[in-house]
Amino acid sequence: NTGEFKPGGKEDRDPADEGMENFVKAGKALGYDFTDKEAKTAFEGYLKPLGAWGTIKKLAHLGRLNRKVAKQMKW
Repeated sequence: NTGEFKPGGKEDRDPADEGMENFVKAGKALGYDFTDKEAKTAFEGYLKPLGAWGTIKKLAHLGRLNRKVAKQMKW
């Protein structure tokens, strides 16, 4: 997965995509090399100890960051 990173939006989602494509693209832009599966496993490992409420709060926070970046980059 190479290409230009852009914050995801409903119109950008492919139903077959596991949802980590932009994380992989962002990682590549920062010099990291990992697969969709590796990103998904790491993300799940990060969220699991937070529990249900902690996961909801963390995902809401990530959504706010995504919107903030999108606004700053005018996407």
